[in-house]
Amino acid sequence: MTPEKYKDFIREAFISPLRSVLVVDDDYPTIEELLGADIPDAAAAPKAWRANPAPILEVIKSFRTSTPPLMVDVHDGSNVEFEPDAEAIKHLHQTDLLVLDYQLDRGLQGDGTKAIAVARAIVKNHNFNLVVVHTGENLDLVFQSFLVGLLSPITQLISEEETLAATVLLEEAEDDSPGISQSLVDSISQQHYLYVRQTSTAYPIKLNAQAPSFAAFEAIGDSRKWSVENRRIAFVWALNERQNTMSPRMFNIPGKTLSWSDTDPRWIRTDTAFFAFSAKGQADDLIAQLLNALSAWGPRPSRLFLAKMRAVIDRHGVGAESTALGSDHVLAHWYKGLLEVAPEARDSRIAESVGRNTEQLLDNILPGVNDFAQRLVISELDDAQVDVDKICQTYFKVDLKKAADRKLAVLEHNVIVSSKPSTGYHLATGHVFQIAEDYWVCLSPLCDLVPGQGPARYEMLGDLQPFIAVKLQSLPSDAPELKRIQSNRFIFLRINGTIKTFTFNNRSAVDSAPHWFTLYAKQNGKLSTTKAFEVLRMERAKNHRLVARTHSAQIVGQLRYEYALNLLQKLGGLMMRVGLDFADQ
Repeated sequence: MTPEKYKDFIREAFISPLRSVLVVDDDYPTIEELLGADIPDAAAAPKAWRANPAPILEVIKSFRTSTPPLMVDVHDGSNVEFEPDAEAIKHLHQTDLLVLDYQLDRGLQGDGTKAIAVARAIVKNHNFNLVVVHTGENLDLVFQSFLVGLLSPITQLISEEETLAATVLLEEAEDDSPGISQSLVDSISQQHYLYVRQTSTAYPIKLNAQAPSFAAFEAIGDSRKWSVENRRIAFVWALNERQNTMSPRMFNIPGKTLSWSDTDPRWIRTDTAFFAFSAKGQADDLIAQLLNALSAWGPRPSRLFLAKMRAVIDRHGVGAESTALGSDHVLAHWYKGLLEVAPEARDSRIAESVGRNTEQLLDNILPGVNDFAQRLVISELDDAQVDVDKICQTYFKVDLKKAADRKLAVLEHNVIVSSKPSTGYHLATGHVFQIAEDYWVCLSPLCDLVPGQGPARYEMLGDLQPFIAVKLQSLPSDAPELKRIQSNRFIFLRINGTIKTFTFNNRSAVDSAPHWFTLYAKQNGKLSTTKAFEVLRMERAKNHRLVARTHSAQIVGQLRYEYALNLLQKLGGLMMRVGLDFADQ
């Protein structure tokens, strides 16, 4: 697919759903100002629009004549707060697009402190997602200021051992060359720091066409005849010192993912916002510039699918919601169930009811998303010489022609289609839990596990919930048994960020009986906030008598319901097997 054709799909997913725009610029007229309710500070510099309103009028017109036309609101940034937990602009409400000036205080020339405060609030506020920074200042400096202002420092960039080694190394160097430590710091500028952050590189530095020169640092290493390891220690020390000088201007909230491009069109993307950058006085079609920046970022097709889904829900959600509600009789029946359910089962019943309503809503939403996805895929296949592996490598930076990439892709697929992060408030079919070093899966039917609604025969057990658990057998990811992946006995889970593979019976015998036990969950199987619970297991004591011992269990994952039912059915079949008296020939 050509870039221009793909841009059309980006437009449909990100631009077409826009309905409103808020301009935050200290040079723009506000409604309060025009009506006389907001008298400008006489000490402040006059707003530029009074002398020349044409440029601002052109920007406003571009929004009102776009497709679709946008509702436009203006704020001059006069009440931006600086407290960390305060709202950046007190009456800032949800908008689809934000146009943000860099200098929001006419009394402080070239100061972007307020604008960066707004940007940080946007990153923390999930209501905002698209921002165009529209400025008359030097665009390179504005971009760098925003980038540093949104970037979180790396915690523990240098280890204690590396700090100690650097101290020894530099003390020795200072004896021969006083001031060499400062020269090292000076050799690693903010530009060097950002390059290292963007490329996730380490010493020796891997250079690309946009890399700054590291010649000054290398010259110091050459003069000291440092080994590669000593240069690495000096480099990480200098990088940490540069980060320390930048830290007061950085976004000191860890865990914020950031990507960017400092070449035209410039952009910054976080998990919750996308920032494009535009210079005032040039082409003021900000929608077109935003689209160009989005195209330069190159969102993957999968992200376009999800963006389209958000747009369809937002635009057609009310109608789809009414359709999804369906019959008042069934809604009354469901709600009565929520009111009458026993307190210990209320959380689970509410989650079940919400899930049913959500599923009905998605059933009405998904056809529009499916149509979008189909058009995109067909456009990819228009070229008679299409290379699907190359297309995937372009979008996802994964080469499926390589065995290692292909194997990892299949493994990740198996995890996603068969398991999910654990949900629910009590033990359920398909919950995978860990006791000491062993992993188990709960394979009792769900109807027997709902607190207060189990079979009457369980009443004599008080708050103990009996359930069937099968001990899982661990497998390496390259086990030869996995060649029979469709044998309905393998489990793939992501546990603590690592993909683990299990089989629910003997790894070498497809139809062998699994290692199963009846366990007893305390408190009717109710899970703590950390997904932990306690179980009783019958074990043999030293005197050979059976005793019930308590074990701590931790939920680590959950099979998707259809996969849990598959194992439940397979377990039932193996438990009902009949031993025949045939003799081998």
